[in-house]
Amino acid sequence: MQVCNAGSVACMEKAEMELVTVEIQSRLEEKTNTNDTLGEARRVAAECKCLPACTSIEYEAETSQADFDYKALFRAFNFPLDEEDNDLIFARVMIFFKEAQFITSRRSELYGQTDFLANCGGLLGLFMGFSILSVAEIIYFLTLRCNCFKNKRDKDIKKNIEPATTDNVQIKRGTTSLIKQYFIDYTANSNLHGLKYIGEKERTTVEKIFWLLMFTCCVVFCAYLIQKVWVKWNDSPVIVSFAETSTPVWQIPYPAVTLCPDAKVIKKINYTTFDYLIEMDNRTEEAHLFEDVALICNKNLDELINGRNFSDGNETVENIKKVSPTIDDVILGLMWKDVEDIGRSLFSPILTEESYCYTFNTIDADQLLRIENLNTDYKYLESSNKSQTWTLENGYLPNTPLETYPHRGLGYGENAGLVLLLSAPKKKTVKFCDGETKGFKILLHNPAEFPRISQQYFRVPLDQDVVVAVKPKMMTTSEGLKAYDSTRRQCYFSNDRYLKFFKVYTQTNCETECLTNFTYARCGCVHFGMPHGPEMRVCSIGKRSCMNDARKELVRIQIQNNLEDAMHADDTIGEARRVATNCKCLPACTSIDYEVEISQSDFNYEDIYSFFKFEEEQGTFYTQVKIFFKEAQFIKVRRSELYGHTDFLANCGGLLGLFLGFSILSVVEILYFLTLRICCLLWRCRQN
Repeated sequence: MQVCNAGSVACMEKAEMELVTVEIQSRLEEKTNTNDTLGEARRVAAECKCLPACTSIEYEAETSQADFDYKALFRAFNFPLDEEDNDLIFARVMIFFKEAQFITSRRSELYGQTDFLANCGGLLGLFMGFSILSVAEIIYFLTLRCNCFKNKRDKDIKKNIEPATTDNVQIKRGTTSLIKQYFIDYTANSNLHGLKYIGEKERTTVEKIFWLLMFTCCVVFCAYLIQKVWVKWNDSPVIVSFAETSTPVWQIPYPAVTLCPDAKVIKKINYTTFDYLIEMDNRTEEAHLFEDVALICNKNLDELINGRNFSDGNETVENIKKVSPTIDDVILGLMWKDVEDIGRSLFSPILTEESYCYTFNTIDADQLLRIENLNTDYKYLESSNKSQTWTLENGYLPNTPLETYPHRGLGYGENAGLVLLLSAPKKKTVKFCDGETKGFKILLHNPAEFPRISQQYFRVPLDQDVVVAVKPKMMTTSEGLKAYDSTRRQCYFSNDRYLKFFKVYTQTNCETECLTNFTYARCGCVHFGMPHGPEMRVCSIGKRSCMNDARKELVRIQIQNNLEDAMHADDTIGEARRVATNCKCLPACTSIDYEVEISQSDFNYEDIYSFFKFEEEQGTFYTQVKIFFKEAQFIKVRRSELYGHTDFLANCGGLLGLFLGFSILSVVEILYFLTLRICCLLWRCRQN
């Protein structure tokens, strides 16, 4: 093959379009008006038939962006900027998995050979008492029985035609053992197909061997198929499918919105020289403030600062609260369902790993957290909005009014959602805390979930009008799966798993608690933003690298446990490994997630301010965010029984009926001959 040059670009583009056209024509079997001038090219296109691979992996991406101030990053570490650097444009790209687990799509048999045989056996057994041995019986009477019949005397033929009953079986004292007569009695009266021919005296040895082989083959083959049915029932009892009907968005809560500004420190601090701070005596109050603030600032400071390992949790949180932006600094305006919220009462402060953030539509701390097991030095969530009639597993009760808490999603479109006008200062107040990104982080989660803003979020840049169209993704589980073990159904119901720090089980809450326990076992302290018990100390800047390592080690240990890679396990971490092994944070059986589609454009706030004659604040960035449901309805996903107890029994019964003519009465018959029949025979022998 020769390589095309610039003169063949038009031909290559045309070839791509002709390839698609020829493939469509071949599928539609259009023989008319075809271009026969393509010749060999048409034959090549017709032979393509590029079907998907039976195993394939694709990666969907959700993107968001913010302004990247590389100069602030350089200034934070006193890196010099040359004149040549001013002509360069820098960008930073972060690529990561959004979730720790995902649902795979699987092609499988809707109706396999075993199911077909089981259903056929069930129908034939139900209407005709038919089995494979019935076929063998027909063939036997048409072939082998005819030859043996000719060699028998007339009197033997007459005896064979008469039905064998218990009364015809004569017990020969002294010559035939009781066990042999008992076996003949069972085979003569059993409803299992083929057994009566093995025990009848009138049958020849060849006939008995034939029926014994046929019966044995049917038992073996039936046992093999039943073993396949059992494996299918044991290994794949759950199927994930779409619901038959759509669900309106008013039946689920509007997503909880947690907002965190990238400008974590906006209040003035007395010190400005970074080198002085690094060498500062860590016993002073100023040093403590610096170390506490450094916990929420640039992660790259860890190697440069040698501070305390532990701190007073209440002091750390108070220091961070002093310098953090208030809700009035972050949210200038707020509209919910086209109604303005002047007092910003819909948002509540929440303490996270990122510092102080603000959350909307999250349930009250008393309903989300087990306050009795947590430290009482400070509050994690300052909210008094209690859930009235909603729970994650059961949803809203039937008589719940439209206006309730958590707020419902009463419709779709911009007028039925949340509109935020956000602000951020242009001037940085703390040199070492200048972030390289400018904007906001937003996380959408269900109202009964404690936000992990460092794991899942999307970015909102400055001076932009950002539109967030939300698509809910809800998974429920049928009641029939409650009888199964959680490892088989791969989810937890609300009463299956107890969490020490949370009242509501979700996978995120479980992972948060697991990370808290693992970090404490690994480092002897926890992050101030992690819900933790009163006996746990709070880490300071000296333990920040340990906390980061603990997060990575936890993931690695969980992967090793799944791979059963115990040979290369690091036994030096001791108790921490046991904590990680016991996590097992499966998804909740009822879960709600919110997928987003983001679009943005330039936000011309100057015209809005001049139109309404508002006074514009100098040195401030403005951003508008609109969050609403994209559609009025959505399709739920449901876990249900793929292969329940009834299906298992039906298939086993069909196979046993098809191959052996077996039924529940056959079991009763066997028990009868092993118990009551033996007693009656022994009693009769004693009487005789």
